[in-house]
Amino acid sequence: MKWIDGTYYEGEWNLGYAEGKGILVYVNGDYMKGQFMYNKLNGYGECYNNELCYEYKGYWENDQQSGQGILIRYNRMKINCICILIIRNYNIVIFYK
Repeated sequence: MKWIDGTYYEGEWNLGYAEGKGILVYVNGDYMKGQFMYNKLNGYGECYNNELCYEYKGYWENDQQSGQGILIRYNRMKINCICILIIRNYNIVIFYK
């Protein structure tokens, strides 16, 4: 499915929702891919954010990073992390090396 702004979703659908494996790609090149449930990432997924200069690979709950994952900065530094709390779409993250 493609939206008017150029954002598009490719993947599995169920009853009109992105449900199952898929990828959501934004016009600026950002993307979210992985397991979707009711149009949101749930379970394992990956996110690439061009503006904030990072890539995250790990676990999600309702489109929010939740649980273990790997944060990769543009300088390609990999940081193992655990997202322990989510407050109003902002993540509090503890980093482990």
